[in-house]
Amino acid sequence: MTTPDLSCKIYCSGWRRIYLSDVKILCECPSTLEIWKKQAARVAQGWANRACSRWRKILQSSELSFWRRLALLIFLLGPFSGVSWTVVTLVSAFALILGFTAPGNSRFSSPIYIAIIGSPVIFFFASGGYALCVQRIMTPRNLILLALLSYTSSCMVTAISIGFLNGIRGKTGFFFRPPKSGLERVGDNKYFRDVQLDRIAIAEAIFVTLALVLSILIAFQGVSFLALSLAGFGALTLESMNPSLMLRSNRFGAQIGKSLLTVPLGNSSSQTA
Repeated sequence: MTTPDLSCKIYCSGWRRIYLSDVKILCECPSTLEIWKKQAARVAQGWANRACSRWRKILQSSELSFWRRLALLIFLLGPFSGVSWTVVTLVSAFALILGFTAPGNSRFSSPIYIAIIGSPVIFFFASGGYALCVQRIMTPRNLILLALLSYTSSCMVTAISIGFLNGIRGKTGFFFRPPKSGLERVGDNKYFRDVQLDRIAIAEAIFVTLALVLSILIAFQGVSFLALSLAGFGALTLESMNPSLMLRSNRFGAQIGKSLLTVPLGNSSSQTA
């Protein structure tokens, strides 16, 4: 039984949780942004999978009011916002470039649409500031962390979207274990094997290239908000991918494979014996 499945069952049974801010627990936190993205994709996959498999039971729950049922479904389907943003942004960009839409008629040129799109960012910082005030930890350092959290949410759009789509398709989730002693540990082969280019990294590279190229073309057409959205998404995602670490991991994996291929058969059999 997965954590989203257990949480849905507990919530639909009428149980409520209490948030305790003064409790300290030991946990395995992600040591790099790349690992955090993998975990975020796995969480989005679990939420989408639970939404598909539990939506009838959620709607039929007698312990929840209509608004609580609706809120739970919206919460589980929250990662869909990344998919919708990607589709709307790319379709709008291609429509402008191919001449299907005039720059003045683009929705990204409308002040009302820009206000609607920008409102979640305002609510994000307002709710974060309110939470810091309630917990009495309003410090300059924590305010900077709010900006960093908004950065992580932007660079995780592709990973979360892929996880959400995998969850809708009913695919089984994955588990990625980070290294225990940092990245410089000698012989930490498991981490470097897992960190090599996977489908999420390849998809991110494709979308980064596409977004940066489209942002330049859109900027020449005068739709600045759409150009900035594409450029920001591409730049933040590219920085979060940590290309130098990927190249290092690939070289590390190639060295391991080469060393295994060059081991004499007699030595390996004698060591085994």
